[in-house]
Amino acid sequence: MLKAIYLTDDAVLDKDTYEAFPFVIDFLQRVKPFVSLHLVNFFIKKEDIIKSNPLLFSIFDTVDNTIDDKHTDYNDMVLITSSFDLGINNDISTIAYDNNGNSFISGFSMVIESYCDIDYEFINTYYLHSKNLPVTIDSTERLILRELTVSDVVKLHELYNDYDNKRFIQDISDVDTEVQKHIAYIHNIYHMFGYGYWGIFLKDSDILIGKCGFKNTEINGEVYADLGYMLSNEYRHKGYAFEACTAAIRYMKENYSDIKLCCVINCYRKIFL
Repeated sequence: MLKAIYLTDDAVLDKDTYEAFPFVIDFLQRVKPFVSLHLVNFFIKKEDIIKSNPLLFSIFDTVDNTIDDKHTDYNDMVLITSSFDLGINNDISTIAYDNNGNSFISGFSMVIESYCDIDYEFINTYYLHSKNLPVTIDSTERLILRELTVSDVVKLHELYNDYDNKRFIQDISDVDTEVQKHIAYIHNIYHMFGYGYWGIFLKDSDILIGKCGFKNTEINGEVYADLGYMLSNEYRHKGYAFEACTAAIRYMKENYSDIKLCCVINCYRKIFL
């Protein structure tokens, strides 16, 4: 669980003028209700930070020249830094902040160039992905929509082999191969695009009953996110697919409003909502 965000001073302040970078205070105020905030002053003296940026200083829970010993296991924190050659511990979920258009940054899986529009959900999603944990997409009256994990593959494979589902799913492999395919899917789809096909779980029992979500498809030269779903036979005709797909569409509209959505229908399919 993400509990703390650490920022090195060079990711917050200009080292020459001591002025805060644009939008950094807004960003800190947006995430403050969810996590503790800690400033690591590697380059700028604490008294200079207080003098130049009293408001900024007041937002942080601690200001110190090291990472608090309470977080030495690094399991519940994210670090944001511009010290690209700092030799950061690989166990720390680290985001590089680069407002200079540096094209030679290596060793970071996430680089941001501005704090504008960055919020807790963005940071938490990165944190969960860096720890190989699934992101919960939405919670409805009866369902949980979340990213599928490797441990879900066995149950998912059973759903694939349901007669009504199997007719419409190509290239179903054995479980071990499906596991390897899903490991690649996690990194290449969930982590890269932020959306894909998500698991549909019953809210009261956490049973996996299907999946729904989006895949990118090209129609007449334009790229769309194409809605699709699959549901276990015993849970059809109960409104679960409608409930899950409604949540999926809402999530896309709220988080990826610039992406066009579509739903390509095969006229030979029976619709089980």
